[in-house]
Amino acid sequence: MMSYELLIMGIDPGTTLGYALINTDGKLVDIGSSKNIGLGTLISKIIGIGKIIAVGTDKKEIPSFIREFSAKLGARIISPEEDAKVAEKKRLAANFKAEDYHQMDALASAFIAYNELFPLLRKIDGYVKKNKKEGIKKRIVELVVTKGISISEAVRFVERPAKEEDLIIHRVVEEKKLREFDFIRLYSKLKRAEKEIFLLKSQRSRLWDEMENTRMEYKKMLERISRSTTSEKARELIEFKEKRIHFFGRELKNKDTEISGLRNEIKKLVYFLSNLNDNCIIKKTGNLGYDEFARKKFLLNISSDEILMVDDPNVSSESVVEGIKNRIRIIIYKKSINNKTRALPFFFIDARKLRIAEHRYFALVNKEDIEREKNNINLFEKVVNDYQNERAKLIP
Repeated sequence: MMSYELLIMGIDPGTTLGYALINTDGKLVDIGSSKNIGLGTLISKIIGIGKIIAVGTDKKEIPSFIREFSAKLGARIISPEEDAKVAEKKRLAANFKAEDYHQMDALASAFIAYNELFPLLRKIDGYVKKNKKEGIKKRIVELVVTKGISISEAVRFVERPAKEEDLIIHRVVEEKKLREFDFIRLYSKLKRAEKEIFLLKSQRSRLWDEMENTRMEYKKMLERISRSTTSEKARELIEFKEKRIHFFGRELKNKDTEISGLRNEIKKLVYFLSNLNDNCIIKKTGNLGYDEFARKKFLLNISSDEILMVDDPNVSSESVVEGIKNRIRIIIYKKSINNKTRALPFFFIDARKLRIAEHRYFALVNKEDIEREKNNINLFEKVVNDYQNERAKLIP
């Protein structure tokens, strides 16, 4: 069970900033106000108290400070349809002690958010009791409120199998879109990778310390040996210490490689997620050979009128070409194609004409570039068809 407390926060930004924290039962957890509180200072203070799932404001137009605060903590922003009146704010904060009007406004803002979330929170309460999900209730509430997904989707996400990223990638490739729920799964994978990097760094630090200790022992031993007669036992000890140093050196190098690989995967994942709107998802394969398609059968479940990216289309199998010719119209190629390949029943686009970002399984290709090249292909087809029609008219 998660140990931290889920909190709803009200903020009254300004030179003197007021804030109030209440839990999901509507009980006051903390309240305060102070001059010249910066965003970083406020976040540092709050994260030690609990997890903020929603931030309330008494203003219809959300202040920029609240937008920045919410973005940093991944919290949902809740604002009224119209600016809250003074009388309404006093009523909302009436049961609690506020030392100044900044705290009163913050309390009112917190309860504006709480009142809007109350039906949803009670619905989640009923669901977890009925389905005996109390052990994951906090995680369900957090996902439903902050991510806007359904209760059932949140439960599936929390109780999902350990590895689902391949299935998500497959669905993204097939449907050419990334759902919010899938984004949460990939985001979770990203966070696990970041945690693994942290653990690897800790392990690397420990190995480094052990290697340094071994070097110090080795140095002291050499000093002792230099003051005495070298013996067979001493030589064995020296060899043993050298082997330990080499072992730790290899381990450190391996951990550095793992950390670098994970960092690159995280960078690629973040880049792909943030650039889906302006790009098309294109499936990738190394060539058109039978073995390559057999290895990628799961991901290359090709539907009709698709575009395929091929590193080297000069390597091809008749059975593969026959199997995809009615479903693939355009092939993007990286390696220059020969005349035999150009005769295959596809239109070919040089990858150098497109803005492309690649992953192991697929590529992101700029939509504008794709449309431009498609228009060129359509124009070419029209010219060829017009020519064929004119020739047909001349034949008696």
